[in-house]
Amino acid sequence: MADIRRLTRNDYDVFKRMDTGIEDDYVLRIFPRLVESDSEYLYGMFEDDALLSICGISLYGKGRYAMLGRLRSDRRHQGKGCSTNLLSRVIEDFQINENIRWFGGHTQINNKAARRVFSKLGFHGESVTHAVILKKPEHLKGHTPGPVWEEVTDPSHKRSLLMQYVSKVFPYECYYPLPYDEVFFTDAYMKASSFYINKAEDRFMIIRNDVKGEAYAHVKYSWDDAFHQPGFYETVLEYWKKNSENDGCWFDFTEAGFQTIPNTTAFEFQDPWILYGQWKRNHLDFLMKSTCKY
Repeated sequence: MADIRRLTRNDYDVFKRMDTGIEDDYVLRIFPRLVESDSEYLYGMFEDDALLSICGISLYGKGRYAMLGRLRSDRRHQGKGCSTNLLSRVIEDFQINENIRWFGGHTQINNKAARRVFSKLGFHGESVTHAVILKKPEHLKGHTPGPVWEEVTDPSHKRSLLMQYVSKVFPYECYYPLPYDEVFFTDAYMKASSFYINKAEDRFMIIRNDVKGEAYAHVKYSWDDAFHQPGFYETVLEYWKKNSENDGCWFDFTEAGFQTIPNTTAFEFQDPWILYGQWKRNHLDFLMKSTCKY
């Protein structure tokens, strides 16, 4: 009989013995932090002393949004439905948390196993994005040159700009897009985010430093015309110059935006990502009345 429970520091060695086929798994490196966090959790499915499968759940936006991920299964037990059963149990346990409005998962298009699991759980594929990282600015070409955009420092002006954000999904962090909701924009988050507005005042971008293995200047822009906006990339490069500890500049392009990239040599690319999600039924009324755009 399989046992499902939250992992602790004492489970590090048994997790290390899992045959996941993942070389240099980052979850091993951050395991102590994950199991002791107040907003991130790791769960495992055990059979006797063997760990068959693990999954993670992270809470965002004052605990309203639950992102599932970090799916790992021992290859000797794959094909037995371990990941689906584990996630189903974890979701069931978190359903009693009245604060949670939404469950979701973010995986790459080519990760068929994870996509099958999310589909079995009844999650809907809502948004496809391309993670594109500017690494070689000296090769950047084909964009529209122009003056650096004006930085917005007034907190109330920053918040008024957010009301113009046109996408239903907000790239909260690198790898973590979430349904747009004003709850994410705490004073601390806003203070750590730099806002820039173009001369015509009809476009703005947000740049925030983030670390996901490497350090990135995470550029958040909700239109598909970055290469056609005068000064867009001059602004990004000026920010990078002032924040030289970053290894690159991260963009989340829609499919339409991705197709506008005129020259690929300046960038590193990943396989496309897809966001799956499901709203809790008892919060549908909340969804209709809230500031969410998703």
